[in-house]
Amino acid sequence: MRSPALHEYAFMSIAFCIPVNRSLVSVSIIVLLLVFVFGGNLKQRLSGAFSNRWVWIATGLYAMYAAGMIYSQNTVYGFTDLQVKLSILLLPVVTSCFEISRIQLKRILFAFLAGCITSGIFCIASACYDYFILHKNSFLYEAFSFLLHPTYFAMYLCFAICIVFRELFETGKIGKRLRIKFLALLVFFIVLIILLSSKAGLICSGLVLIFSLGRYAALTGMYRQALVYAALFSSVYVLFFGFIIPAGMSRIATSEKILMQGPIENTTVESSSVRIVIWKTGLGLLKENYLFGTGTGDVKDALVKAYHDNGVTHAYERKLNAHNQYLQTFLAIGIAGFVLLICFFAIPFAAATRGKDYLLLMLIAILAFNFLFESMLETQAGVVFTSFFCSLLIVSMRMRQTEAVQQHSY
Repeated sequence: MRSPALHEYAFMSIAFCIPVNRSLVSVSIIVLLLVFVFGGNLKQRLSGAFSNRWVWIATGLYAMYAAGMIYSQNTVYGFTDLQVKLSILLLPVVTSCFEISRIQLKRILFAFLAGCITSGIFCIASACYDYFILHKNSFLYEAFSFLLHPTYFAMYLCFAICIVFRELFETGKIGKRLRIKFLALLVFFIVLIILLSSKAGLICSGLVLIFSLGRYAALTGMYRQALVYAALFSSVYVLFFGFIIPAGMSRIATSEKILMQGPIENTTVESSSVRIVIWKTGLGLLKENYLFGTGTGDVKDALVKAYHDNGVTHAYERKLNAHNQYLQTFLAIGIAGFVLLICFFAIPFAAATRGKDYLLLMLIAILAFNFLFESMLETQAGVVFTSFFCSLLIVSMRMRQTEAVQQHSY
């Protein structure tokens, strides 16, 4: 087996560090850029990269944010935002300049799994230390996920679950021991998602498991085995929420209770209710700025002012973003930026559907779902994950399709 090339080590480093440490992610990206710049044939490789129309979409989206600086007054925030979003421009271009074979992709994806496992172990170890030494409970939500925001970590774990299922789907016939290891890993990731107690993460993980088990059954014809797996995973949720950490269910129950009571007060502090109030405020602001948006640098100021004017006290005090990336982009750079963001997902989703690429399909679905509840492109944790894995899987799929055409021509 061929040893990994320099760019592959850089890809593996980024994948491992995404769920572990933001600073190390930045260092790994810099290493990748150096390999890219000094790798030779730069002009030829760039020409090949821009034959991928998704690269044009990503570049266009970043260009729209850059153009949004023209009518922004808050240039300090604007340039900071462009720096955060730089991966939208760089990673699709750079990744598309390299060939990514099946074995290379597998190594990179396994590096990401290793990162998720490492991060999960750190979180559990820290929570155990707090519980047994400091006598405080840190097994839920933000207290548990000290390395990352719980929603982002839960999203990573949902994708990690898909990677494990991909091995079950596409590796071919695997041994009993390896299958048990994969199942144990799935259970471990599910337990972590439960402990993270992100409502979006819990819903997303349930949908991922349902779809993946259904596909597994359809591909293999092992419907009884799929039902056994479903029972195993369901029992983990029931066990933890019903007996081990019933407090984890309280966040969902509280949200449901408040939402069922009727009109939501603008002064609410409950997370789901705050999001609804924020969305209403953002939509009101959008009516005045739907064509070009408020500007890349002014979107946060405009939102905070709208919170103040509408008495949305919690969001105003914490200066929250729109907590919905579609709305956030629409508010910042207008209808053209919103359309580009939709294309950013729609084009690879359509290609993955045609090519029956399970992993890319699930990644786009996971991202599109989580973008409903978080402004994922406003933080490095969201931007790098989105740009890196979309680029990686799209390039790998294109390479497999090219190889298939060449083999067919022979």
